[in-house]
Amino acid sequence: MLEIMQPYNSPDPDANYLGWINRLARIDRHRRLSVVTAYMAEVQPVVQVPEGCTSTLEFGERVFRDGSADIARITISPWQDGMIVRANPRAGIDPELADWAKSPFWQRIRFSERFTMMQLFVRAEIAAYEYDCTGASRFDHVLTDKWKAESDARRRPRRIQAVHEVAPTWRPPVPGAPSTWERFEGHDFPPHGPGAA
Repeated sequence: MLEIMQPYNSPDPDANYLGWINRLARIDRHRRLSVVTAYMAEVQPVVQVPEGCTSTLEFGERVFRDGSADIARITISPWQDGMIVRANPRAGIDPELADWAKSPFWQRIRFSERFTMMQLFVRAEIAAYEYDCTGASRFDHVLTDKWKAESDARRRPRRIQAVHEVAPTWRPPVPGAPSTWERFEGHDFPPHGPGAA
């Protein structure tokens, strides 16, 4: 189970939450402070143009760099000087970690939702391992009944099966020979010397 959940085994390493927890922790601990910025989480502009004109909208960057972001560009045609155009950006700003904002998978998910998802994923992993090892977990409500049954079956005591060894091949018998008490006690046995019989 531990091997399967490792970020390098993920079909999409960018989407792997454990990989991102590890990446963000490594940046903070070993490289530099994490850069906190802002992200345009919601951008739904509405543009009012004079009758007979059309507008086109192009989206740019949503992550603020050095205090600003080129979020959108509106083009009105045909354009005439003095024309009155009104716009409502209808935008919402979330906090953001600059490194995490570069992730194609995670950038489309709101910052607050990411943390909720990460918390849920980590709780589920803890629940799975706690339950698998002990038969109980603080978060076992996130586990399916099927998974609990499989885990219970793994923990069920099993009868230890005797290992059937291959019978030794015996050599022809050698008759015993007379000996001495000193030899019996091991006085002439080089590795250890005398020992208790």
